[in-house]
Formats: sequence, C-alpha cells, structure tokens
Amino acid sequence: MTDRPMGAPASNNEGQVAYWNGEEADHWVSRSADYDTMLQAFSEEVIRAASISDGEHIIDIGCGCGALAIVASTHTPKGYVTGIDLSRRMLNVARARVASRGIANLDFLQEDAQTHSFEPASAELVISRFGVMFFSDPIASFANIASALRPQGRLAFACWQAPLMNEWFLVPCLAVARYFETLTTPQADAPGPFAFADKDRVISILAAAGFANISLESVHHPMPLPGTTTAEATDFFIQTGMGRALLATAAPEVIEEITNKIDLAIIPYLTNQGVVLSSTAWIVTAELP
Repeated sequence: MTDRPMGAPASNNEGQVAYWNGEEADHWVSRSADYDTMLQAFSEEVIRAASISDGEHIIDIGCGCGALAIVASTHTPKGYVTGIDLSRRMLNVARARVASRGIANLDFLQEDAQTHSFEPASAELVISRFGVMFFSDPIASFANIASALRPQGRLAFACWQAPLMNEWFLVPCLAVARYFETLTTPQADAPGPFAFADKDRVISILAAAGFANISLESVHHPMPLPGTTTAEATDFFIQTGMGRALLATAAPEVIEEITNKIDLAIIPYLTNQGVVLSSTAWIVTAELP
C-alpha cells in the first residue's frame, strides 16, 4: 500500500478513500523519499518477478507517489505505464516526479481500482508494491483488474506477511501494548496492511478472480527507518497511521511515556545506518489463462 479526494465520485471503498486523502496522505507525501528508501528492495523484487518486456503496457495498482511506476517505465521505453491510486495528494507528487524527470511513457489516474472501468484487455502486466491489500471486496477487485489484462496477462505484487514476521510493526507495538486494553493485531480478512498475510487466502482470492498459475515467494529484507538516531526513528513511527491511532486513544499524561517506551525498544536495532528492523513479504505472481 492509495488516492481520491473527498468529494470525488463515490466507490465501495469509502473508508479507504477518506483515509488516503486525510492525514495519512499528508504523512506519505511529507515522507515520500523515506518510504522510497525503506521499500526500495521490495520494488526491486516486484520488478524482478514481473519479467517486463519492452513495449508492454503496465498498470501499477495503488501507485502512491509513483516510485514503482517510474522504475517500471524504464523497463518498457517503447511501452506505457499507467499508475492508479485513490490519493490525490500522493498522485500530485507522482506527477511532479515524472515531469521533473521528463518521463513520457507514464501517466496516472485518480481512481479506485476496485470499481474503475479499465479499458478491456489493454495491458500485458499489472504490478503493485503494497497497494492491493485495502480492497473492501478483494475478489471483485481482482476480477475487475483482470478485465484490463490481455489473455496470458500477468500479475506481480508485494504484500506483507503476518505481523509476527515483521519487526517494523511488532517491536514498537509490543513496547506499548500494555497501555492499550483493546490493542490487537489486525483482522486477517479486513482491509489493511496484513490482509494478504495468509498464503491460502491470497491463492483463493486470485483463483476466484480468474487467475491461474498463482505463486507466492517469501522475501525478507532489512527495513531502515528514517534518521540516524532512535529518537528520529521513534518520531517517524508515531507519525504513521498506526502510531497516530495508538496515541489518539492514549491518555495525555502517558503519551510521553509511550514515546519513551518505543525509543527504548528500538535501541537494540540501532546500527551505523540508523535503526534497522526486519520485514517479510510475499511476492505474488499469477496470470490469466
């Protein structure tokens, strides 16, 4: 895992529309360079798995600020890349990046991939870097995405494995769990970062949407948090949607204590390159019959 302004046409993803055009959009825009660095290894994994051929039309789902779409465009200079996202502000960043680089074979749509009327059979490849776990109806969404693919069209995306497999989530959350009586791991089938953690669920969804030859590869990479100190890394975490949600329910008198607990918890992960936590994802590939 992103774009559509508040007032844009309604979709079945109203909650996600609002979320990715509110404070979360502000956060991702202000930290877009940090996220590009943190997630670069997974962009490379998706590009590797996609096996792009020059001349292909590629669609990037949940393209956000455009990092993956920009890389994909360099692999198909005779083809074209279309990025689609819910977040108007993130797409503004993506468009500015493309303009500054003079990229001619890439454009963006502010739409909901779950309901957007794609041009039928217009693309050879659909890709995504953590942008497909937020659909309210994932089977319908992937069936809609499949409509954009030609026969034998391909799908390649990254999605997070379970929270227990991801220190970037687990370490700070465990550090503050005792302050929150209702703190639980996200529901396995609810839209959110870990919605596709279950391998069998991903296979079932894609098969029901019409895909075949479905494969999930487990990949593990370091996750470098922004900054060179634990204080900077903690500040980044509490600015994320997850961090803001936690602090919003905390009593004012314990917010400083909570921040200190997170800072202490990540000290063991401080390196010469700053705080580095682990991350584990699936690289999912599939194709149409």
